[in-house]
Amino acid sequence: MTVSFPKFHNGAQDKTMTLHHTFPSESMPMKPCLHPFWCLLICLTMIPCVFRIDAEDWPSYRHDTYRSGVTSEDLRAERLQKVWTWQSPHPAEPAWPGPAKWDAYAGIKGLKSMRNYDPAFHLVAVDDRVYFGSSADDAMRALDAKTGEQRWIFHADAPIRIAPTIVDGRLYMGSDDGVARCLDAETGEVIWSYRPKEVERWILNNGHWIPFWPIRTGVTVMGDTAYFAASLLPWKESYLCAVDSLTGLPEGPGRFVKRIEDATFEGALLASSDHLVAPQGRVSPLIYRRSDGELLGGLKGGGGCFVMLTPDEEILHGPGNKTGWVTGSQMNNQTTYATFKDASAMVVHGKTTFMITETGVSALDRQERQEQWSQAYDKAFTLIKGGGEIYVGGEDRCVALDATTGDLLWEGQVQGRAHGLVLAHGALYATTDEGAIHCFRPVAQEDHASESPSVEVLEEEREPIQPIEVFESDQLVSRWVFHREVMEGKQVR
Repeated sequence: MTVSFPKFHNGAQDKTMTLHHTFPSESMPMKPCLHPFWCLLICLTMIPCVFRIDAEDWPSYRHDTYRSGVTSEDLRAERLQKVWTWQSPHPAEPAWPGPAKWDAYAGIKGLKSMRNYDPAFHLVAVDDRVYFGSSADDAMRALDAKTGEQRWIFHADAPIRIAPTIVDGRLYMGSDDGVARCLDAETGEVIWSYRPKEVERWILNNGHWIPFWPIRTGVTVMGDTAYFAASLLPWKESYLCAVDSLTGLPEGPGRFVKRIEDATFEGALLASSDHLVAPQGRVSPLIYRRSDGELLGGLKGGGGCFVMLTPDEEILHGPGNKTGWVTGSQMNNQTTYATFKDASAMVVHGKTTFMITETGVSALDRQERQEQWSQAYDKAFTLIKGGGEIYVGGEDRCVALDATTGDLLWEGQVQGRAHGLVLAHGALYATTDEGAIHCFRPVAQEDHASESPSVEVLEEEREPIQPIEVFESDQLVSRWVFHREVMEGKQVR
């Protein structure tokens, strides 16, 4: 007899589990039967094996190249408990200070940031490790997902602002030093590095020496090609790059290095089967053909650091300018089909759009454009969907809501504003603007720990600051003079 169980979808592939059992016939010798107790024990032991669904990775910023923020990972949110915290001695150092306090000309207050893509150390999670880059100490780290202990560290030469991408045991990253890199995800060793534009001069930016072409898009990988852009100022050229993901070289079909004028690429690139979508901060995103980097057009509406693709390849981007909104655009002709007032972030799954607004979190029917539910929430910053729950990051707390009803299922405390959420391998990770990474896992009621969760605080590595030489010359008046040969290879503070 053959019994086939239904297929379970785990986000990667469908699996059908089949049990084969042959009944004895008269020609087959009968063997002693097992005691019913042992039969029951064997069956109970097999149940978890038959019905267990493989855990899912979170290998890229907001899970995938669509930046969907959606995973099939399904936790028992009501039993989540904090199991460890990793704490940086310094908070995140964003590239931009945030929005203006008000628009004096238009008389508008409460402006939203359109370049808020790095307020926390955004992380990814693959197998038994989590990975993240730091804008505070320029380091990429791998932590043990179970304990939060550091497995390896790699130092770049400038801040790392976008989450890495993990593909087939390789970690892809970009940093403000203008270099895209591929590391061994197991050891942190460099496999290749590529700089699209040689450094002509270094400039002082946010207390760091960087070139005119930092890589603030991260590195996006599709197939065997890695995509990234080097850009900073609209009056300087930018470079959109597609390189071989194994070698780091712009060689072969679909590989290129495009010089582009009047662009400011910043924020994680998005990729579909045919297109690249490049956020530009204060300016609306641009769409390029993925095969050759040809510009296909720009989107209407305002700019913003939130950009995502829906399953049917519509583009949602915002929060625009002034009072803020999210614009919905068609990929094929760049026309606007909807504007979501006061929205700042979204998740789309099936027929429902979940969004953060000024007043809280709500669910909207995509076809009828009718609100399904609304939950008041003060100061929400990000949201993701896992299984049947919506997870929301706020100030000093995170919550889980029932995706169908909006009911509150769970609330957990964090240190600071939770701008980043990740759901992978049975854990929820929250990253905050104060440099904290919190790990929550479902814990059985009887196993609730009486001890406080472990906290690892990175010891600050300080170099002795050299005394400043006193110049007697009256030719120097309130200004710095740097000698390039003296600066070479040294840190300036």
